[in-house]
Amino acid sequence: MQPAILRRILIPIILLIPGSLLFACTSMPATNPPAQVNVPTAQIIPTNTPPSLPTRIPSPTVTPEQVEDIPPLSQYHIEVLLDYPAQRLYIDQSIVYVNNTGSALNELVLIVEPLRYERVFDLQALSWGSGAAIENYTYNETMLEIPLLEMLDPDTSVEILMSYILDLPSQQSYFGYTGRQINLADWYPFVPPHRPGEGWLVSEPGLVGEHLAYDVADYEVLIRTPDLNIVLAAPALGEPWDTGFFYRLGAARSFVWSASPEYVILGSAAGETTLLSYMLPEHRIAGEAALQSIAQALPLYEGLFGEYPRPSLTLVEADFYDGLEADGLFFLDQAYFGLYFDPPRTYLTALAAHETSHQWWYSQVGNDPALEPWLDEALATYCELLFYERIYPEAVDWWWQVRVERLTPSGWVNSSIYDHSEFDPYVAAVYLRGVTFLQELRELIGDNAFFDFLRDYAAQGRHRIMTARDFFTILADHSQADISQLRSEYFSVLE
Repeated sequence: MQPAILRRILIPIILLIPGSLLFACTSMPATNPPAQVNVPTAQIIPTNTPPSLPTRIPSPTVTPEQVEDIPPLSQYHIEVLLDYPAQRLYIDQSIVYVNNTGSALNELVLIVEPLRYERVFDLQALSWGSGAAIENYTYNETMLEIPLLEMLDPDTSVEILMSYILDLPSQQSYFGYTGRQINLADWYPFVPPHRPGEGWLVSEPGLVGEHLAYDVADYEVLIRTPDLNIVLAAPALGEPWDTGFFYRLGAARSFVWSASPEYVILGSAAGETTLLSYMLPEHRIAGEAALQSIAQALPLYEGLFGEYPRPSLTLVEADFYDGLEADGLFFLDQAYFGLYFDPPRTYLTALAAHETSHQWWYSQVGNDPALEPWLDEALATYCELLFYERIYPEAVDWWWQVRVERLTPSGWVNSSIYDHSEFDPYVAAVYLRGVTFLQELRELIGDNAFFDFLRDYAAQGRHRIMTARDFFTILADHSQADISQLRSEYFSVLE
């Protein structure tokens, strides 16, 4: 492809950026006035005394995201008291686990990612929903294994209650605190997906990429923060409650949030969807530009892949490397905001579109990110191209040159996170060769079949953990083209 004529300043700046910083996800102007945060008055809690938590929040009700074509979902009720100055959280949690696996279970496994850090997770109490203590649990690295009192048949549920304290680690990460913010991803114990005949879908971290897979569940989260200066960034619109906010998030893979005394909140909209951007104050202008990109991308992807099911979408500027996607929320590294210029030929524009697409390729359509990361990351990166083709066609050549060709795509598209020890080769294989594969597939089968296929894949994959086999099976329903040569060129042996 012929490269677009770029501003002279662009290439020197780009060449200073490592390739691994160009793909977040560890990886219409905004005209609405900034949203207002109403934090009730309260006193800062003492840090040496565990506070009393509020009365348990109500049982879940059917949320707008719940639909008749899915079974009842597991439910997470979580109550948090955040002591921001001490970087400490006091938590009461209930898990109502619904066995949708199709087979009987004799144990539950909880993933407890904070156990990766010393003196961070302090379990105070663990009991059944009846109140009887659970005493025969065991730890297996980051897994909390709980034998069940009796077999849990399909379509039945069991409740577990727990209380714990998190003393957050000091680190620039999606879990921990810095001098500017607290970030909470993978912060609570959760039940991983279970595959009949295979067991729990649990993977260890690699040196690159993401390793955790998630079932969809309903969340009700109450976060109290008595410090008046703290602003909460969450994946749902909060209701004022006591000295904090109450959030409902239905049919979600996870509940991820952030807090900071520095956030400036910007607001916009895409149709009926409220868009919020929680920015560090020095990057307000760039934050408005990112909101504009989200406002353009969201309706585009809705038209291509199906409805975005939530009333809001939140962007959080991250004081950590790269970024992270989550349900109803995503992080982007502050470096992208600091380098913002010359829209739309800027990484901030491309990555805002990329992360918005993860509301389909991660949130609605799940996958195993450890063994098959291409199923979300290649699609999300290709969605950047779709964004530029339709919104900024004059910048398409720029996108191909700077986002794809500059990093020299190479390697197998279906690489796992364990196949690479460095991020650049991982990106070149999974993200970039994934893009060129999808482009060649589109050219081979034609636009009509290609986009019908993606919409059907999104529909059939909604709330599921999809595999490469699912991808190619659904593709075969939309095209009889011989793709065997294409598969052998881009993929190592597939089942």
